[in-house]
Amino acid sequence: MTEMNNPILDDGFERVTDAALYLGVSRSLIYKLLNAGVLPSAKFGNSRRIPIRAVREWAAVNLTQHTRRDGRDYPNEEAAGDAAASPEFPN
Repeated sequence: MTEMNNPILDDGFERVTDAALYLGVSRSLIYKLLNAGVLPSAKFGNSRRIPIRAVREWAAVNLTQHTRRDGRDYPNEEAAGDAAASPEFPN
């Protein structure tokens, strides 16, 4: 048997339920992403498994910058320490 070297498989697989919990979405949304080909998967018996790295990479690519109601962006992590002390960002 020929060994395939695919880095997306290096971290192993997770169940659909685990991917949904990680992303904070429903299982049905994960199945929609699988059926649309957005996330790769493999069948193990009756169980569908998703490469863990694929879920993490999809989450990273789909992160969005949230905007406050006043139109300004929320501070990034580097500025979070300074922003917490600022009267502009109450705790």
